[in-house]
Amino acid sequence: MYLISVVLTCAKFHPDGMILATGTENGIRIWDLNERILTPCLVGQVAQVKDLDFTSNGNNKKFINNFF
Repeated sequence: MYLISVVLTCAKFHPDGMILATGTENGIRIWDLNERILTPCLVGQVAQVKDLDFTSNGNNKKFINNFF
């Protein structure tokens, strides 16, 4: 087991409550709460992730990130 230190900068639940997106200082992590798994991380952001949101219809698992 490895312990990895990550600073969370924001978090947002999908409207269905089964997906959690978390922003970090260098990427985005998508947590599948139903399966209890962390999906592949989206890394390589040019700036700290400050805000996350899902599409307005909630049916699409796409997300939007904001850099300010």
